[in-house]
Amino acid sequence: MKDWWLNLALREKQMILAGSFVVMVFLLYEIIWSPLVNANNHLRDRIQQSQHTLRSMQNADQLIQHLLKESQEKRNGTTQSILGVMQTEINHSQFASHVTALTQAENDSVQFNLRKIDFDQFLIFLTAVWKKHGFVVSQITVMPTGTPGEVSVNVLMKNT
Repeated sequence: MKDWWLNLALREKQMILAGSFVVMVFLLYEIIWSPLVNANNHLRDRIQQSQHTLRSMQNADQLIQHLLKESQEKRNGTTQSILGVMQTEINHSQFASHVTALTQAENDSVQFNLRKIDFDQFLIFLTAVWKKHGFVVSQITVMPTGTPGEVSVNVLMKNT
């Protein structure tokens, strides 16, 4: 190999050295520089995705905290028992004359029976009670009366 190198002309040696330099620069670029740049770009993309996820989670956390605060305010704002609140709500509704029973089942629930009421209006009433006081239907039995749209219901509502 040494003899081969020594027998080359100066111009050939310069060409081989220049080619070797170009090959070394190319290999350094492909083996070291390019993977580092690609890894750096990948990490920047992950950081942007993580920041986006973080912002989304912070917004969701703020919404949850706001809803929890509203729920606590509804609970703290109601000093009456659930029975008293439901009795007031029913008395101020169109269903006052249709009540056959209204009893407190537990500390946080009330049971009532309504006969021959309009089903659509009853759903509107339940939605209003839920929005205003946070009471939810735990159990419900709906029985048709034979007249279209008219039902009798037995409801167990709980304070959430």
